[in-house]
Amino acid sequence: MTETRHRAKSSTRPAGQSETSVPLPTRRRLIAGLLAGAATAGATRAQPAFGAASGFPNRPLRFVVSFPPGGASDTSARLIAARLGQRLGQPVVAENRPGAAGNIATSAVVRGPADGYQLLLGASFLTVNPWLYKNAGYDPVRDLAPLGRPIYKRVVLVGRPDLPAFANLLEQAKRTNAPIRVASPGAGTLSHLAGELLRLRTGAPMIHVPYRGSVAALTDLAGQQVDVMFDAVASAMPMIKGGRIKAVAVPETARNPQLPEVPTLAELGVPGIVIQAWDAMFAPAATPPEVLETLRAHLEAVLATPEVADELRSRGLEVGEPTTPQAFIARLQAETELWRRTAEAAGVTAD
Repeated sequence: MTETRHRAKSSTRPAGQSETSVPLPTRRRLIAGLLAGAATAGATRAQPAFGAASGFPNRPLRFVVSFPPGGASDTSARLIAARLGQRLGQPVVAENRPGAAGNIATSAVVRGPADGYQLLLGASFLTVNPWLYKNAGYDPVRDLAPLGRPIYKRVVLVGRPDLPAFANLLEQAKRTNAPIRVASPGAGTLSHLAGELLRLRTGAPMIHVPYRGSVAALTDLAGQQVDVMFDAVASAMPMIKGGRIKAVAVPETARNPQLPEVPTLAELGVPGIVIQAWDAMFAPAATPPEVLETLRAHLEAVLATPEVADELRSRGLEVGEPTTPQAFIARLQAETELWRRTAEAAGVTAD
């Protein structure tokens, strides 16, 4: 029965057409559609996620760090560079270019090729330098493109190991008119401005002693060459734990969980000083949008990794909440205005 039905069906088929064939016009339309679909699929495969059509990156990247090795910025930069390189499939080499409160590194990136291969680890100095220096060489809003969320550096006021009680230190300076020697990682840094705020709020005589980076300043603090300094918890903590320097106060609204026994400045009678330092990655503003998209996507993936957040936290660093480039630019503008007013009140200049 099966064979008979097959022969009967075959006898009605047009000559030259197999059982599974279709009429020629329909076949042509089908082939054309398949070719078009293949072309679309090929184009999709040629443009993978994050706009990597140009093959970016196809060589190592440089991550320019504005401060010397050993500080909090250098710590976060090297961790992020290693993880970012793993995701991009290319080495990301951290390069320290200290000097001029971050201006040397920032100007090098701004004036360099805008191709995504040279990035900047910027910091809070970006909100200070453009107006503190007569010719900083860049405008952070115009010349830089933020790549991701900030990494906050918890700040602590530290002192030489034999420092007396803070109230006694202030009283002695006022009584003798001998200025308290306030160190900083460099003129015009956030640490410098925090020291000026302390002087304004306490009325005690103080003198600013700038260094090239926090490591050198902390070394002299331990050697009793200077009296106090605002620094990142990440870089100061090893010397605090080792008893080489003393944690005096935290410039926050509440005590730092890493230093629970250290009072806030407000608890010591000096309210109104809240210092929030941060690091963040930037590329030149003229970098192609698809390259910026690639960098932002991979950087966000790195910073969202719990292991990275935990490691940064163990060093006194906190990963901030996700943000948009537009929101970060607005933040730069607002902080710039805040510190401009502060420096004007303190009479701070860097030139």
